[in-house]
Amino acid sequence: MYWAALPYVGTALGVYVFDQGLVAVGVYHLGILAARGGCRFPVRRVFGGMRRPALFGLGALCLLTWPLLWILWPHMARSGVDLSALLSQWGITGTTAWVFAVYSVTLHPVLEETFWRGMLPDQLWSDALFAGFHLLVLAPLVHAVWLPLVFLVLLTASAIWRYFARETGGLLIPVLTHALADLGVLLAVRALVG
Repeated sequence: MYWAALPYVGTALGVYVFDQGLVAVGVYHLGILAARGGCRFPVRRVFGGMRRPALFGLGALCLLTWPLLWILWPHMARSGVDLSALLSQWGITGTTAWVFAVYSVTLHPVLEETFWRGMLPDQLWSDALFAGFHLLVLAPLVHAVWLPLVFLVLLTASAIWRYFARETGGLLIPVLTHALADLGVLLAVRALVG
């Protein structure tokens, strides 16, 4: 489906053309809303499919992004990459940083999950595309040797979220655990920038 190109276009425009992370997120998310074509938002599906043991287990696993990223970042980052300077350049400071953080753990996971696990086909190539577009953001920031590992981690996460979406008939577990993974990333970044 050509809609799967949305994150690639948004990321390329935001990161490589305008050098603005917020532009990347904005184009990507507006594209997701446009892809729905005015269809009713799948509220029941977003809030359906609860399985507590799976939620707690997968949620704890997703929160590991916090310590893992914090520990590994000094080894992963290309020389000269300054996260604090990059966030300032992208305008993600002060109040904007707090708004972006809240948005990242609330609306962002909902939009991504309704797109990747709710709209696109239940197939492995969807997982590969999900993992791949994240590499566009990371390629300028981390040593190339880390990109295959990041791809495999994201491919696995996507496949697990797709599995739960299919098995439960809902997106609640993918949305909530995706939010926890994003929260872990934000906490790690906060710790790294001081």
